[in-house]
Amino acid sequence: EVERSVYESNRMLNTLISNLPGMVCRFKNDMDWTMEYMSEGCLELTGYLPEELVGNNTTSYGKITFNEDNINVWNVIQNAIRQGNRYHVEYRILAKNGELKWIWEQGIGVYDTNGFVIAIEAFMTDITKQKQTECNFHRNIEELKERNMELDTFTYRVSHDIRSPLLTIYGLTSLLRLEKNCAEIPLFCEKIDATVKKLDLFTKDLLMYSRSKEYIEKPELINFNLLIEEALIDSGYPNYMDLVYFEMEINLNIEIVSELFRLKVILSNLLANSIKYRDTSKNICCAKISISNTSTHYTIKIE
Repeated sequence: EVERSVYESNRMLNTLISNLPGMVCRFKNDMDWTMEYMSEGCLELTGYLPEELVGNNTTSYGKITFNEDNINVWNVIQNAIRQGNRYHVEYRILAKNGELKWIWEQGIGVYDTNGFVIAIEAFMTDITKQKQTECNFHRNIEELKERNMELDTFTYRVSHDIRSPLLTIYGLTSLLRLEKNCAEIPLFCEKIDATVKKLDLFTKDLLMYSRSKEYIEKPELINFNLLIEEALIDSGYPNYMDLVYFEMEINLNIEIVSELFRLKVILSNLLANSIKYRDTSKNICCAKISISNTSTHYTIKIE
């Protein structure tokens, strides 16, 4: 009856251990974590059979523990042993197939009658998926913070860039109402027109920025003549043809495939800035765009 009872207890214990989502083990308190016992879960967790790690036959558990984490694991376990407490620690191991896994371990020291630790008994389980989820969560939080900062900056710039021309228009219309000299009225109207055009260009910039955020990458064959013509229209160049002279030089010996929409946004903004910030002290300014290629890449140059 005693033998049957012991056998049944062992069978139940083995069944419970084999069904745990991880590994039960007993090991020495040394830097190799020399294993004395490892349950069947060892194979799924580490890729090694228990007999490969027990007694450091093939390698030691300490050697498959990620080197950067070993010191922290040692310190956590030694601190718990000194206080006679249970410990839990997270670290990485390099499985037999080269896969890096995150392990959660909980254990406690086993002491002799003199209070010296003779072994450590622990349970280990794979938490790689949880760690990846946690990492993605933190990454998303950081991206969200960055987006919020961008949004704050964007909101400030938009409110400033819209408010400034609106106040200019308001000031000009106020002066227009007070103006009694009819000869001055066309000048005020011209200034209002120029301010409205500036606001219109800014609105187009906003629209292109918004579209570029939603744009799905779609590489296609680029017709640079047509692309530049459209970019010039978007930049507002037709309104400044009398003030800005435009030159174009295309020297390509291959067909170019790229993202048409974003390329157009970039060109439109560069050309618009060339017009906006030109040297107004000159009677006429020159803007030049040249495109060339090598065997590995192509270059767009705006002067």
